[in-house]
Amino acid sequence: MLLPQYAPYTDPLGILVCGGSSRDGDAFDNCISTHPDIDDGWTIERMPSMRVIACMTALPDGTYLLANGAQEGTAGFGLASNPNLNAVLYDPSKPVHQRMSVMANTTVARMYHSEAILLLDGRVMISGSDPQDERYPEEYRIEQ
Repeated sequence: MLLPQYAPYTDPLGILVCGGSSRDGDAFDNCISTHPDIDDGWTIERMPSMRVIACMTALPDGTYLLANGAQEGTAGFGLASNPNLNAVLYDPSKPVHQRMSVMANTTVARMYHSEAILLLDGRVMISGSDPQDERYPEEYRIEQ
């Protein structure tokens, strides 16, 4: 995700990447931010839990909602397990290592092919999940 920009829009672009996994299937608990145009290195912060195949949504106030995914495995059909139900708010305006806040849990396991999108009224709609395995069924319910 691009980090927020503010008028007069002269600051260098920042990028935020959260979660993922190793080749061995170990999910990551990190969020990494950088400003590639000024080569300022990487800032690594830890999420409250491991998260692979996460969804991230930029919110109107400059924060980010992280939701969905799993705490174990890798991205792909049936390759992840242990759903991550924690919703996390990332606030880039706070000091480093104090930017993560755990929010209310979602209620549905949303694995591969899930989404979290910002609606016009400011709510976030969380939907989907099609891991194509017997542990977690294809999901048609939505949460807001």
